[in-house]
Amino acid sequence: MNVRLVSIMIVLLFLLGVATNRVSLADAQNVDKTPAGEKSDAGEPSHSPGETPEPPSAAQKEFADNLIAALNSKDTARLKALIAPESLACFDQSRQPYLDGWLRRQFRISLGKDHQVTVAKLPPDFSAKATRVKFPVAPTHALIISYEGAGARRTYRRLIAQPDNQWRLILGCPTDATMVNFNKSEQIKAKVGERADKLMPKVKEPLASQIRALVAKGDRMGATKLCAEQLHTDFLTAREVVARVSGEESH
Repeated sequence: MNVRLVSIMIVLLFLLGVATNRVSLADAQNVDKTPAGEKSDAGEPSHSPGETPEPPSAAQKEFADNLIAALNSKDTARLKALIAPESLACFDQSRQPYLDGWLRRQFRISLGKDHQVTVAKLPPDFSAKATRVKFPVAPTHALIISYEGAGARRTYRRLIAQPDNQWRLILGCPTDATMVNFNKSEQIKAKVGERADKLMPKVKEPLASQIRALVAKGDRMGATKLCAEQLHTDFLTAREVVARVSGEESH
């Protein structure tokens, strides 16, 4: 297979990867535009034009501290305790895998002492504009945590409100259409995982060190392309292998 054909395949697989991400559980919950100069983490809630971040109130800062502690401890029960009960109630048996995946994803980040917390008030029609989820409680603010990650300033954002006079995380309940897309995405991920299982024994030095070095520099795309070329595999499987080699969960 010549170099040009390999390059074309990588581009096509990259586009497939983007399409798959669009139906992932993070996308339905949180589609966002990243402020200039910052890199976005998967799972950021919608950014509103003209949004003006401001310092948090004492109660909001306390909530943010509790959230950061839950994330850094990777304690699922502790994190769930911060979610509005009305949001949790919508996740019946058929939607539980969606919630489980969302919870796992939150633990991919580590927030150091250099983080900064701000909040931004959401427009009154924010909930009404949601198309992939329905909010059992209307979020009123975005909690914004800026931190250093992978050599760049990154932003972790969550929707919050005070349904019981306490600040809570607000999750949208995925619509039936969102769940159809989610289940399709999970099937794709399962097949990717099977292919990655077969390739992991082939990841030897110096490839493993090269992958880790690229990821450490924030060049996950470069690491994925290198992995795809060296292991002669597709982009999605290469991305999964990179996540495993670098010690990070991909989904």
